[in-house]
Amino acid sequence: MDDIAISHPSFEAAGDYRLVFETIPHMVWATNAGGELEFCNRSCCDYLGRSLQEISGEGWQDVIHPTDLAACLEKWRRSLRSGARFDVEYRLRRHDGEYRWHHGRALPLRGARGTILRWFGTCTDIDDQVRAGQRLEEAVGERTAALLESESRFRSLLALSSDWYWEQDAQFRFTAITHASAAARALVPLRLGLKRWELGFINMTEADWAAHRRTLEAHLPFRDLVLCQRDEHGAKSWVSTSGEPIFAADGAFAGYRGIGRDITLQRRAEEALRESERRFQLFMDHSPAVAWIKDGALRYTYVSEPFLQKLKKTREELIGRSDLECWPEAAAEAVRRSWHNDQVVQREGRTLQATESAPVAPQGEIHHWLSTRFPLADGSGAVGVAGTAIDITERVEAESAARQHAEEVRALLDRLMAAQESERKRVSSELHDLIGQNLTALGIWLANIANALGGGGDEKTLAQVASMQRTVEKTIEAIRGVMGELRPPELDEYGLLPALRAYAAEFQARTSIRTSVECAGALRRLPGVVEVSLFRIVQEALTNAAKHSGGTAIRVRIERQPDRLRLCVEDDGRGFPEPLGARKSRRGGWGLPTIRERAEACGGFLRIEHPGRGTRLVVEVPASDAHAH
Repeated sequence: MDDIAISHPSFEAAGDYRLVFETIPHMVWATNAGGELEFCNRSCCDYLGRSLQEISGEGWQDVIHPTDLAACLEKWRRSLRSGARFDVEYRLRRHDGEYRWHHGRALPLRGARGTILRWFGTCTDIDDQVRAGQRLEEAVGERTAALLESESRFRSLLALSSDWYWEQDAQFRFTAITHASAAARALVPLRLGLKRWELGFINMTEADWAAHRRTLEAHLPFRDLVLCQRDEHGAKSWVSTSGEPIFAADGAFAGYRGIGRDITLQRRAEEALRESERRFQLFMDHSPAVAWIKDGALRYTYVSEPFLQKLKKTREELIGRSDLECWPEAAAEAVRRSWHNDQVVQREGRTLQATESAPVAPQGEIHHWLSTRFPLADGSGAVGVAGTAIDITERVEAESAARQHAEEVRALLDRLMAAQESERKRVSSELHDLIGQNLTALGIWLANIANALGGGGDEKTLAQVASMQRTVEKTIEAIRGVMGELRPPELDEYGLLPALRAYAAEFQARTSIRTSVECAGALRRLPGVVEVSLFRIVQEALTNAAKHSGGTAIRVRIERQPDRLRLCVEDDGRGFPEPLGARKSRRGGWGLPTIRERAEACGGFLRIEHPGRGTRLVVEVPASDAHAH
């Protein structure tokens, strides 16, 4: 390589120069005037692990880091064009493949006329310095970022903790006020040279200021001194200020410094909260309902005045205690139910409404309450329970009395209807036994008379006898109809369904209104009083339909449900043309009171429905089987 370098056709260096190049520890290289590599010393070849032939021409570009190559070429071409010094930092690949930073320099060699003959350059390894500089720069960047972050945190904390910073001298006169915002500046105008008690705060008395001055003169810190002033519009603004004494290096008192915060919104919120609590207390104290609030341990934290009055307790007896601690043993069962309901609300997080009964001291009278409980977080965030309750004792007692009255009325109705049915049965029997038999005997006598006269009798007499026979037969049919109305024999013998079908056939023949009786499934025998009531209901409903509906068809439908029997009578008539008529029907017009009374006497109810056409009467009664048929 030495021979090749020395004997390069375009390199004319003397032996002394070659010796100098080989002894220099730096990498030395030379190019022709066009920038093509002609020579490099042994240090260069050894470092790169390449021969001169491998890096000649543009082969040297292969050992430069790809990221640095473009910038290096740009600077090299600029130097070739201008003849200016070439100076660049780039990374070269060492023979072991590691890239290291180098400082490359090159100067042109000019001829007698100033023409550039070739370029001589060096490459110096500066990787350690560069990396040290990078580490230093990174460390400086990190420290700078940490300092900026620390300053930002300090400024943020200062802005959060206060709206302004102030200083006072040894005579307590303001010497500096730094505001965190324009709003704070408007709240506390800059008034240097004045003392705090000279700024016109309206909430401090002379005694208050005297106490504050004693603290300052004793050189003691003070905390959260609340001051109030009015703005230009007359509105109150509130500030809280804190300070600590300042001492010089020699221990002499130098003044105070501190911070101030705008607490106007806080004060207004506190006042609004107090007003809200006052209104809430006033409302609850005049409410007919009792109210309470319990914490997460189900201890009372609030009770309304009606609560205390109705339950004969004082707040001292309740606040901070649970139900288990507040009520006597006589109310143990009621307390257990209340405790259980509270736990359900806590566990399931839902509103619970329940009717509860409990004795009230001192007489131990039983009161009934309709209570509503709901979850409400207490001051610690635990799930507590709040609730209201209305004393429904009078209503419960009234309902009990009403039920008793209804039962008495129902018993009277039962007796009345039983008496009616008994009378109907008696009249029907008498009609059958007395009038019916006499009419039958009369008919037989008339038949005997007609047979005795034969063909030789007077025609006029025979005609009169025949007329009398027809009258007797019509009277017998009429009596049978009356007997059927009073007590249909099919009802006693065969049950409700056959009796209704027989009556429907007779009703259709009498009124010419198509009448059908349907039953879904087999109908078992019902108690006699129920069958009679349902039969009479259908009788009354058919009579009402014939009188008022103007329809041409009536359908009677019986549906047997597991524990109830449903009876529907529906016609295709005109229905109720006006809402007033519909309301009147529900109040019991058109003969419906009797139907309603019979349904209620059986423990059922009556409902009138208004489909698109006609009227539907629905009766539902409890059904207990007597026997099948």
